[in-house]
Amino acid sequence: MKINLTKRRYKIVISEENYLEEAFDRCPFCGSGFVKYIGTIHPSPDINIYTDFLTVIGTVLSDRPSTDNKTFACNNCHIGYFNPQPTGKYLQAFYKSYDLGDNRRKKTDHLRLANHIIKNLGNLSPGETVRILDFGGGDGAVAKCLGKCLLSSGFAKKIDISIVDFNTIPDRSENSISQNSYETLDLIPPSEEFDIVIASAVL
Repeated sequence: MKINLTKRRYKIVISEENYLEEAFDRCPFCGSGFVKYIGTIHPSPDINIYTDFLTVIGTVLSDRPSTDNKTFACNNCHIGYFNPQPTGKYLQAFYKSYDLGDNRRKKTDHLRLANHIIKNLGNLSPGETVRILDFGGGDGAVAKCLGKCLLSSGFAKKIDISIVDFNTIPDRSENSISQNSYETLDLIPPSEEFDIVIASAVL
């Protein structure tokens, strides 16, 4: 199977057995069997959804004789999910080739997202160092912008950022902001603690 991403000028070749996990009959997040069927991802959708992953899924399915990838929602934890899920091997290959220089990404208003996070910090107290975990943060632009805002407001004197993303970038440190990149959560030392956790996909 070829996943042809012409707009990104590269191809990923992954065999069928390495593309999708085995289907499951329960919510993969909370384990509840109280789920509802939402719909099927069609090989040739009539609408263009601006989501890289869904675009890839659509490209893959267009080469298949039948459509068997469905979407569900859990009535217990209210999570929506694909069934079956893509394999970790597929996701790793996809995100490792993900172009961080994509012009569409540059349109993201990092300051707006940072201000949104600051408004929802709850009872977090100012401190000498604020530690941020950015899950799926790519190049860490949102976390870095958040760090700059916290520094300029006097909320913190130092910012430590840990980014978890398959497309890792070199570690760096500048202007009281240090940034470390990890491919998976398992690589972060167990002793590490964080004040703020950003889930980029949720934002």
